[in-house]
Amino acid sequence: MKYATRKTFAVTAAALILSTSLVACGDDRANVSVDIFGWVDDGSEAGRFVEGLPDFPGAQEMRVRVTEPATGQVIEEQTVPIADRGASLAELQGGDGLRMDFEVHGVNGAVASGATPVFDFDGDSSTHRGFRVMISAVDAFAPVGSVLRISGQDTLVQSTFDGRQLDSSALGRVGHTAYPTSSGEILVVGGARVSGAYETAKHPSITEVFSDIQLFDPASGYFTELAGKRDALDAGVAGQDRLEEGRAFHTVTPLGGDRFLVVGGYRQVGEAFRATRSVELIDLNASPGSRVRSVPTLELDTGRAMHTATRREDGTVVVAGGIGNSSSEVRNTVEILDPSQNTSQGGITMSDARVGHTAVLLHDGATVWLIGGHDGSSVLGSTDTVSGTTAQPGPALNRERYGASAVPLGPNNNNMVAIIGGFTSLSTGATGNFELGNPLGGSTLLTGSSWSIGQARGDAYAYRLPQSGDIMVVGGYDPSRNIVTQAERLTVNRDSIPPLGSVPSQGEMYQARGGFAAAPVSNGRIILVGGDDGGAPEYNNAEYFNPYDPVR
Repeated sequence: MKYATRKTFAVTAAALILSTSLVACGDDRANVSVDIFGWVDDGSEAGRFVEGLPDFPGAQEMRVRVTEPATGQVIEEQTVPIADRGASLAELQGGDGLRMDFEVHGVNGAVASGATPVFDFDGDSSTHRGFRVMISAVDAFAPVGSVLRISGQDTLVQSTFDGRQLDSSALGRVGHTAYPTSSGEILVVGGARVSGAYETAKHPSITEVFSDIQLFDPASGYFTELAGKRDALDAGVAGQDRLEEGRAFHTVTPLGGDRFLVVGGYRQVGEAFRATRSVELIDLNASPGSRVRSVPTLELDTGRAMHTATRREDGTVVVAGGIGNSSSEVRNTVEILDPSQNTSQGGITMSDARVGHTAVLLHDGATVWLIGGHDGSSVLGSTDTVSGTTAQPGPALNRERYGASAVPLGPNNNNMVAIIGGFTSLSTGATGNFELGNPLGGSTLLTGSSWSIGQARGDAYAYRLPQSGDIMVVGGYDPSRNIVTQAERLTVNRDSIPPLGSVPSQGEMYQARGGFAAAPVSNGRIILVGGDDGGAPEYNNAEYFNPYDPVR
């Protein structure tokens, strides 16, 4: 951190109506500018975007902060009455890993918030950085907004995938992935259109697979296809940075340094869609036109989709389970890929064939825990651990489940992993039960009859908030396989048994969506990308969930 000699750092008066600016000492030009817009639920079916700061019910004051989210530190802040519509902060020369946070408070705490993505600020530079910050209610869903020029006028609309370089007009999808990059963008890879709704961890009826790679920029709210970025256009290679094989229900594993390994999935072969053995590498630091390439030496022994692929601290990737060309072709093998050496090793057998299992890297950085799943005919209560090139049975679950979420609780909670929800039947039967265990610290998993989240669900997205340590559980499917449209918060308390307590029903989705891909964004939100409402057409857009998790 280069902090912050107190010099010129200002948010201009009346700026919070439409914009706010950050300037450096001796420089009257804005180095960082922020345009504010809002999303409000006004009681209509759709809600609405508004320019500037919305009038949230009960709002009394605005807190403007410069924070360092990585350390949980507030560098500078100012609190002003909402009526002032502006603030003035003490002066900063610059810093790394900063974020500007905006919080709207009422009598009972925060009612709305928004933030820029994390950025570096050099107080001696005249380089301009511009952001659009969306303010919306805390613990609520809202569509991701961007500016679209319509008939010569700028209009706030919901963001959609970038189709300028693509032939297909229908870009909605399921079976895709989403991961954050070092720059704060979200990488969205591949996906498929399917006939009707698909069921978790079962062979889907695919009608089209996608080869495009979309990048979502939280600074602007836009999606841009990697093959259509400005540097690709300038280099004359637009349309080249795509997967060599369009695929869906694959895995994407971050390797560090903005390199991502794409493994398996379903690709099109003639009129059919078949499980592939191929592996590709996305390298965002490579030159335009060469950012995606196949890696033949890492090709799998067995074609598989809906598998897991987990990177260990030594750089190897553990690829486990999945299915082949039908729901009955459940894989019982593990393959170890070493991208640094471009080598692979197969022939490792698990205690059970499994798909719909959950994989988590344990605290030693070397052991991957494979949890539950189903074998095509029954739901599993077994687990496996993979260490080195060996798989061996792990502790049994107290309840058979697949499509569960697994979240490490860290050293303050004995390095236990929380296993949350999942399906207990191949047709119906999601559970709200959770259990805790650590195969490296004992052979018995802990649970109880009252250990339950508020809404039984499977195939949900679970994420541990970096500031509070709470776990957000978002979406999924209920016991009747209906889409769960809300989130809930699990508070983590090491001094209680169980150490998790549920605060259910945090907001309702803007669009009911299942089969989405999700990722944390450096503006403090969770983005839900694509998916469908239980049938065609699939969504080609995204929405945010705003879990209030302030930097202190």
